[in-house]
Amino acid sequence: MASRPLCQIPDCDKHYACRLRNKGLQVSPRAMTTRTLNWRPTKSVPPKSNGELVYQDRPGGTKMPVFNPDGTQLYKRDYVADKRRIDNTIRQIRNSGNP
Repeated sequence: MASRPLCQIPDCDKHYACRLRNKGLQVSPRAMTTRTLNWRPTKSVPPKSNGELVYQDRPGGTKMPVFNPDGTQLYKRDYVADKRRIDNTIRQIRNSGNP
């Protein structure tokens, strides 16, 4: 791993390592990054809480989240607590368009 040379300018405030050194902290040149070009963020993983959301399977294999009346997403713990009422509401909505 390549390292940057130490800054030779006395009382330098341009570099982060120099500002830390002025506060009394010693930073190794190896702690400073050497490559910042072509940097790409890593692929993000969905939050673990998404696994706790309730989804409804639709035709074609799509999954749609189930929402509370106030517009927030329904979590499994809330669904289990009031499953009968929620299932009845979903059934009524599904059948309301059919004569």
